[in-house]
Amino acid sequence: MCGALEYYDRSIDRTNPKNERRLERFKNRNFFKVTTTDDPVIRRLANEDKATVFATDTILSTLMCAP
Repeated sequence: MCGALEYYDRSIDRTNPKNERRLERFKNRNFFKVTTTDDPVIRRLANEDKATVFATDTILSTLMCAP
């Protein structure tokens, strides 16, 4: 199994500066952070000279959200 889908608490949608909510700590979670150069697919494409610019989904989403 690649992952699991857990219950989504809809009260989080109503969180705002006037309706604050303390964030929960996840002690039993593994968060994976793979750099662009560690990604095996990007590494293979770089070796094949298929492109000159590479980015992971995390980098692209950060750039898209930047003002």
